[in-house]
Amino acid sequence: MDKTVFSTKQDGWYQITATDEVAQDGRYQITVTDAGIFLSVWPPVNNGLSVSKAAVIKDLTKRNLTDFDSDFISKVIKESVGTPVLLVNSLPPQDGRYQITATDTAVFLSVWPSVNNGSPVSKVAVINDLTSQNLLDFDSDFIATVIREATGTPVLIINSVPLIQLTPNIRVKVGLNRLEARIDIVIPPEAPKATTSELLEKLKAEGVVYDIDECALEILTETRWATNVIVARGIVPCDGENAYLKYYVDSDIQGRPEELEDGRVDFKEINSFLCVEEGQLLVEKIPATAGIAGIDVYGKPIPAKPGKDKLMPVGKNVIVVDDWRLYAAINGHLHIFLDKRINVIPIIVIDGDVDYNTGNIDFKGSVIVRGIVQPGFCVKAGGNVEVCGNICGGTVEATSIIVHKGIQGMNRGVIKARERLVSNFIENASLLPNQSPFLCLDK
Repeated sequence: MDKTVFSTKQDGWYQITATDEVAQDGRYQITVTDAGIFLSVWPPVNNGLSVSKAAVIKDLTKRNLTDFDSDFISKVIKESVGTPVLLVNSLPPQDGRYQITATDTAVFLSVWPSVNNGSPVSKVAVINDLTSQNLLDFDSDFIATVIREATGTPVLIINSVPLIQLTPNIRVKVGLNRLEARIDIVIPPEAPKATTSELLEKLKAEGVVYDIDECALEILTETRWATNVIVARGIVPCDGENAYLKYYVDSDIQGRPEELEDGRVDFKEINSFLCVEEGQLLVEKIPATAGIAGIDVYGKPIPAKPGKDKLMPVGKNVIVVDDWRLYAAINGHLHIFLDKRINVIPIIVIDGDVDYNTGNIDFKGSVIVRGIVQPGFCVKAGGNVEVCGNICGGTVEATSIIVHKGIQGMNRGVIKARERLVSNFIENASLLPNQSPFLCLDK
């Protein structure tokens, strides 16, 4: 590890001190807002560990946030810029819009950008709008620039306004998503103002019949010049919710010490294994919803996007009922693989000792211990227990108990074999019940 050297002068000589820089792992943060879900990733420092993609995906899945791109998550982690990056967008798409404003001396164009993959403003639509209002002295290339920048502020496009056409002009415009209808109106000074009936007839001729805003039409009857006035609105479809899994076994308790009534914790009871019983409900799938259809300004339905289905995490020794409930088929302990497959394992295999790393074992199946049972620890099994090493002052209870080496009771060990007991030797241990068959193997 890199070292930093400090030099301090004391009584005419220098003292050199070296300190190690502290390694710091990368970290991340998931932020959920009304606009979407953002991921911030910070890089590691001094050879610390980088953020794990699997940890981020597991965190998102635990919160039922599943509509993400795992490859994009890898890219965000790789860059690790520390700023929020949008992962899941919850806002509906919105088309860009524009407004033409004419004064006594000039014409201005305001353009707003599209949002969430909505359609941008069309240059052809703006030019047609200007031409229909007899506003011809413009630069089409400059209009393309204004649309491309789309700052939402008025930009001068014509320095002088020509004489307004003598015939009234009422134009109805419907957005590409069919959720809004707008009216442009130009009435010459010599012509009478438009009436509500005329505006309604114009809308009807264009097929716009749903949720017409009569208040907006009344305002238009009082003016001679207006653009992009919203006069009808449809209903946005509500997309369906994705299916998700509801777990009935709390995986958070695994490895957590049991809290006693007085506030202390028992580090011998740490729930190393998630034990379940035959017929126990493990997982329930909450099905996807179809969503609610919208209505466009033409009065026609807009279909909603249905939610995505989710596969049941079917593994070994489980039963699926009606493709939406998952039960344990046997007594055992859970093994969950990346939230995609759930297995119920009938045997617990401990590669080391039964100690503070595993805690006490209480299991309805069988247990195999590769090491030894340490003093003060207990192994209870509904099936058999096989210990490859010794039982040293521990308690073991099972149908049959096989100890490959021996039992050192230390005057506190208790061995209870309901059917048979096999061991090389036994010393200073209590055997329960006393009539249990006992077989001492030859060394």
